[in-house]
Amino acid sequence: ALKRLTWIDNRIPSDEQADLLIKSIIDNWSINTLTLDNCFNLSGVNGCRALAALMTCGRPFDLLDFRGNGLSGIDDVAAALATNPQLKELWINDNEINDRDAELIAQALK
Repeated sequence: ALKRLTWIDNRIPSDEQADLLIKSIIDNWSINTLTLDNCFNLSGVNGCRALAALMTCGRPFDLLDFRGNGLSGIDDVAAALATNPQLKELWINDNEINDRDAELIAQALK
């Protein structure tokens, strides 16, 4: 069974298509490592919403890699991080995270 899904530089053109992809990933319990790099920062597609959905779906992931997706205003992601102790690694570098976002993440990790 597929354990790792890597999707790099394949732009997701709409929130509806992002929702379909995220639902498929959530429904496939064998996937525990997910890389979605440089996929969401096109046409206002909400990468934060997709990442928060994965983090709150109730299933374990070892790694969620969301590098280069233009993430900013990550309130939902920080809240999800605070309630997801089974997540081993979260990669969110090369995004548009500001000082407030960094503070929210720091609070979530306490």
